[in-house]
Amino acid sequence: MRRILLLLGLVVPLFLPAQNVEFAPVGAQWYHRNDGGLSPGSQFHSYEVVKDTSIQGVLCRKIEGKSFKIDSTIEHLQPQFVYDRNDSVFYYNHHFDRFDLLYDFSAQAGDTLTFPVPLKIGTDTNIFKVVVDSITLDELDGSLLRHFHTTVLDSSYNFHFDDGYYERIGQINSFFLSPDIICCIAGTPLGPLRCYQDSEYHINLTGSPCDLWLTTDIEITTELMDISLYPNPTSSQLILECPFTLLGEVFNLSNAQGQVLLTKKIQNKMTEIDIGKFPNGIYFFQMFIGDKQITRAVLKQ
Repeated sequence: MRRILLLLGLVVPLFLPAQNVEFAPVGAQWYHRNDGGLSPGSQFHSYEVVKDTSIQGVLCRKIEGKSFKIDSTIEHLQPQFVYDRNDSVFYYNHHFDRFDLLYDFSAQAGDTLTFPVPLKIGTDTNIFKVVVDSITLDELDGSLLRHFHTTVLDSSYNFHFDDGYYERIGQINSFFLSPDIICCIAGTPLGPLRCYQDSEYHINLTGSPCDLWLTTDIEITTELMDISLYPNPTSSQLILECPFTLLGEVFNLSNAQGQVLLTKKIQNKMTEIDIGKFPNGIYFFQMFIGDKQITRAVLKQ
């Protein structure tokens, strides 16, 4: 389950000095849930900073990405390249064959930041501007990080900067390093951050394994496809609605570690499932008919 961000802005000075925090050190990893757009059929994406390298004589770091699909296949994504200088982060723009500004961690509240538009929309001289509204210290899974709250001045170009950005992590609602990803015009954002980790930080916003991978590479019967499970997310009760042909069948509910917490026989078309006593997190409804099965993820919050 996504943790609630604890804003400490009331106790933080209005002026937060730059802290020379390295962005994307070798070994850093991000995990993002995929909500569509970039790779249809993908469940999540992982990115890892694998090595130091150089492009056009510029020393930088290489980031490799993978897309984990629901059919059990893995797609390798286009590598990305970044470097930082004086608390500013630059990424390699494949469209224009150059390094462009990505984040400015030295910015202060009230500053206006200017970014090149990352895609070829018209000419390569297009820019968009972002105002830093405030900077707060937020707690993400026990780690305090500066959060730069921003507003895009030109609504024609959003690029998800209305979500702001965090030191170390960047944006949590999309993965930012590819122009094709960060541009809201080009497609849907990847989805909320699952995890970020490096040698100093281990942030998990889900309460489940960062690389949790559910696949559906088996045939599902018509009866199983007609199952409804709602509301999802829920805080206590789930309703299972299924065809009469499934009466007498048995389902399991397990946690993210695979431990079966509940086994129940279906006796009516609508069955109440009480999960109020379980801790918040992700659970898995699973049902078998012969050699066929269905698995549904359930979020308790």
